[in-house]
Amino acid sequence: MQLFFLQPGPWYCDDGVNVLEPIKSLIEHNTSRTIFTRFITPENAKDAQGAWKQFYARWESVTLGRMNPSLLEIHPDLLNIDQNSSVLDKKTYDAFKEPLFSKLLENLKPSAIIFSGIETDVCVMATVLSAVDLGYRVILASDAITSSNRISHLSCIEHFYPRYDQQIEIANTSLILTEWGNT
Repeated sequence: MQLFFLQPGPWYCDDGVNVLEPIKSLIEHNTSRTIFTRFITPENAKDAQGAWKQFYARWESVTLGRMNPSLLEIHPDLLNIDQNSSVLDKKTYDAFKEPLFSKLLENLKPSAIIFSGIETDVCVMATVLSAVDLGYRVILASDAITSSNRISHLSCIEHFYPRYDQQIEIANTSLILTEWGNT
């Protein structure tokens, strides 16, 4: 969870602080298997590729040339749990577009990928769908994900993700940790 979602600004997420504790509990359960991703914006809209130029023309205030780059950092309460956690920088919503992400997963050989963070309907969704396509067991921690658009977040949790009920599991962190402890 990057700071620009948790501090006042154009991508501020009101609900962001409410998912910090559930995310911390997931990380604390098995620190060595955590991968953080950071959405890195370009210096300016002109530096972006394709349709991203239009996107960053609209969101110029979040480009590196306009905002404090420290806002791209992972929240220290999460990162301080294990200083050795992997942090992957990405320029698109989908973490799988960065080859290092797949390499990290290959090394971990997970029986499942548990997703948490912001935004349910953007980066989380893009990466979840790639994980499904690649055949991973996908688990969404329902109380550890949120979005700056509450209606879109709820629509994803209540309608979109359940359409994939054979490929995407949805559970709260308490249940996930209970089941994780039994495996």
